[in-house]
Amino acid sequence: IVCHQQLDPVAGSFQNYGDEGLYRDQEGGLDSLPWLFKGGETGSTCAYVHGDTWYCDMRTPGFGNEVAPSADNSLQWLAERIVASEGFAEAAVKFWWPAIMGVPVATAPQDSSDPNYEARLVAFEAQNAEIKRLARQFRFSVSGGGPYNGKDLLTEIALSPWFRAESYTGDDAVRTTALQHAGVSRLLTPEELNRKTQAVAGYVWGRAFRRTASPESKRMESGLDGGPYETLYGGIDSDGIIRRAGDITPVMAAVAQSHAAEVSCPIVRREFFFWEDDRRLLFDGVSRYDSPVSEMFSAFDVSANSRESRQTFSLDDVSLLTGAKTLRLAFENDYEDDEGDRNLHLDRLAVYDSEGNSVTELEFEYLGQGGCGKAQGPHDSHYTIWGDCSFDIPINITYDDVYQIDIVAFQDQAGDEPARLTVTVESDNGVSAGGTAIRNKLIDLHRDLFGVDVAPDSADINEAYNLFFEVWARKRRTEGAHYGESNFSCHIHGDQTYYDQLVENPLVLNMYEWAHYDWDNQSIDTLYEETDMNDPTHAVRAWVVTLAFLMTDYRYLYY
Repeated sequence: IVCHQQLDPVAGSFQNYGDEGLYRDQEGGLDSLPWLFKGGETGSTCAYVHGDTWYCDMRTPGFGNEVAPSADNSLQWLAERIVASEGFAEAAVKFWWPAIMGVPVATAPQDSSDPNYEARLVAFEAQNAEIKRLARQFRFSVSGGGPYNGKDLLTEIALSPWFRAESYTGDDAVRTTALQHAGVSRLLTPEELNRKTQAVAGYVWGRAFRRTASPESKRMESGLDGGPYETLYGGIDSDGIIRRAGDITPVMAAVAQSHAAEVSCPIVRREFFFWEDDRRLLFDGVSRYDSPVSEMFSAFDVSANSRESRQTFSLDDVSLLTGAKTLRLAFENDYEDDEGDRNLHLDRLAVYDSEGNSVTELEFEYLGQGGCGKAQGPHDSHYTIWGDCSFDIPINITYDDVYQIDIVAFQDQAGDEPARLTVTVESDNGVSAGGTAIRNKLIDLHRDLFGVDVAPDSADINEAYNLFFEVWARKRRTEGAHYGESNFSCHIHGDQTYYDQLVENPLVLNMYEWAHYDWDNQSIDTLYEETDMNDPTHAVRAWVVTLAFLMTDYRYLYY
């Protein structure tokens, strides 16, 4: 009865609604159903009268204790009354609360024997007070923005402690249970996860295009938005599945892992090998040569074509701590054709401290013959490297200082490029410039992917760094530490915009399946042929695994 007292007048205010309503006096309206509404035949005492706009045996259209003054505009009158009521503002807050917070509005507990009764009551009362506060602001004004401003309300909800809470202290069990849903912990929908990866890394998992009406018209779909993984990851199809999953399931976890594993490799590959540093979204400021043991890296083009014109290449301001170091020298671009063979010749190495004192000197011809080359020339005057490889020279540093490393070299010219010499200084004492650069980049990634600020020695950074180190050390142990033994590759493309601005018109229309676009493999193969895809320190591969690990983190998959 109470329900009818409240709802029937509201329902009645919809009288005369629409162009063809049941309560119209027109052909096919009430006059066509005399057996249902005329008194006598059905025993009803309420007979239809020409001109009626509402059922005569129902409650008078209105709202609360007010009666609609006119049947002509009762719906507009009802809307004004609803908005003016105190409950409207509160209902608006409760409507948006689950969408923003990711959890339903707390309800008052009914069973006092429930072990969590007290905690649920505390949560309900605290949350209800916050909802009433937000409702008052929404009704009158949020920060001077005017009443009933929806954008201001959403902003105010996002600024509330219930949304912004990151953690809480204390060991009060009641308080812990009451605040279990405080803060942002909502699982991203498949569409949101799709957009997040696109925003932070410029990559969309499974993005592909289909032709629609004409070759100039394209329709896009992706794995998580319109593709095969959308419903598997808790999405809806507005048909058989109409409710989104709020909690992650084993199947959804497998989708999240597949997403991270399949996007991390192409993302890392593009940033380290195809994009210049200033274009990178995630890995700017770090190079493929930054490893947990690297101190410094430099590359030099050797243009001198004889021992008489040999050049001296210097690494200046190399800060080294006391201990054993490794100097790795590599010849990167061996070349041979019918007209000649490009080789690199090393003549002399010298290391000086900040005062100019000689710390180490080496005539390379004393290296004799090894896997990379051999001593040669008149009276074995230099050491020649004949292929892509590297070798190590141990250096013992007896005091902390800033050093200069000089290397004298020349080349045999062949092809269009000069010989390229790379020099890497490594330290095995657990502290290195490369290790510091990796930790700093992990800090950046925690901010970019999770929106959190962490310290270099925090548990989060230590966990990610240890994973990086483990992957790097295993690759180094199994594939070797020398240059040229680790070429980087990914087995999938995954995003048809991947080569935009790298290859002109990378997509071509499939002439056999007219609705599909395929890669222009000739242009893409040329790109790879012209790009140095070497991963000399195994750092790039370690970044792939580390990025996949971070992209399966709770903070990446949830708000």
